[in-house]
Amino acid sequence: MGMRGTRRRSAVDRGFVLSDHADWDGLNQAIDATGATSVYVTHGYTDIFSKWLLDKGYDAHIVKTEYGSDQEEILNAEADDLKASQENAVSNMRENISASENESML
Repeated sequence: MGMRGTRRRSAVDRGFVLSDHADWDGLNQAIDATGATSVYVTHGYTDIFSKWLLDKGYDAHIVKTEYGSDQEEILNAEADDLKASQENAVSNMRENISASENESML
């Protein structure tokens, strides 16, 4: 959580911790170490973690971003694949119907 190198390179005297990946205990330790009273949760188990923080007395907020949990990303990818498969199936059916109609006209 130190800023030694960052402080030296950026000529700043203060900063804040921004955690992107940490386990439950690590997140709680980071929040406690900052002395923050407000916490903004961006991804992962946002509902559960913000409730936990509220219960501990923090002013916790969920911030929706384009990034979600790994599970959300997997579900979105599967949904995209399914949609593409359905679109291909519809396109193939239309081609087959069109080909059948053309053959019956001959």
